[in-house]
Amino acid sequence: MAIHQAILPSVRLETLPKATVDIFITIIEADGIEGCIASGSIAASAALIDAGIEVFGLVVSTSAAIIGEEAWLDPTEQEASNSKGTFVLASMPALGTITSLWQNGAITPNQLLSCMDTCEKQCTEMHAIVAQTLRETVS
Repeated sequence: MAIHQAILPSVRLETLPKATVDIFITIIEADGIEGCIASGSIAASAALIDAGIEVFGLVVSTSAAIIGEEAWLDPTEQEASNSKGTFVLASMPALGTITSLWQNGAITPNQLLSCMDTCEKQCTEMHAIVAQTLRETVS
């Protein structure tokens, strides 16, 4: 459901009246649910674009955990369980839009804002890489 919520705002639903689109994701190895949600969101968005389905933009996602006073990106399952809280942010950096936020645990407002900023920067970096890869596959 979290992946669905992350990519749904990017899909141009008006171009698909009365249609359904199914995306199946197989996770071969996982070290925490946060990473699965983040990587699954990127994979699903890239698959939609590769399939020629019209979208507003590429969705990229990253996860973080608050450990001490720092935000650690892409936490392992053990790091997430030892943290104050975890966070997954999905966005369309090219449009400056956040499509989904998922937070678990006790995170203070200042930690949340700091974590969001860190995750948004990471998403922007990942967007450039994924978008370039998609452009190369089309060429």
